[in-house]
Amino acid sequence: MSRQTLNQIKRDIQRYAESHGQLGAVRFCQQADLLDAGDIKYPAFFFDYISGRKDKSELVMSFSGTVADLVHPERDNESEVWSDATSIACDILSYLDSDERDFVLQEGVAMKPFTGGEDHLGGVTFDFTLRVPFPYNTCVAPVKVAADGFLRAEDGRFIHTEDGRAIRVDTETSTLVYAESGLPIMTEDGKTIILENG
Repeated sequence: MSRQTLNQIKRDIQRYAESHGQLGAVRFCQQADLLDAGDIKYPAFFFDYISGRKDKSELVMSFSGTVADLVHPERDNESEVWSDATSIACDILSYLDSDERDFVLQEGVAMKPFTGGEDHLGGVTFDFTLRVPFPYNTCVAPVKVAADGFLRAEDGRFIHTEDGRAIRVDTETSTLVYAESGLPIMTEDGKTIILENG
């Protein structure tokens, strides 16, 4: 699994929802903005980022979701709207729960039906939480490549791996290597790390 940002996850959810055959609109907005979202083709999916928490090895991000459709003023289609909205919400959650995602959907998502408002909207609301692997900090401190090829912090200290081995840059390949052995340092998915200029 690679680490994903909020923007990458947002785009991933939007792409899936926009490709869903039953949805006419998808918006990333706050719950309070639903009725001010402009001309919306229903049924629609609205979602928003509501909170986040960094644990030792993961970023936990919580979102709110709403699948909404128009309910007749006499409410004779209310049950059908709730049923369709629940199915669409389950489709979205199943997509997020796929093994192909670079995050894990926390189990136990509750859905709450609603009907009301001047726009006669109905549907379901649900909050869901994604657990994103975040095993290291890639924004630690600015580093410099010293003349000897070792990676050093701005204060001159060596940069080390978690197990205490010094890191240097192989000047021929621009890859990060273990200083003592010259072997490449690999990412969790088995790729070498190339230092880019910039």
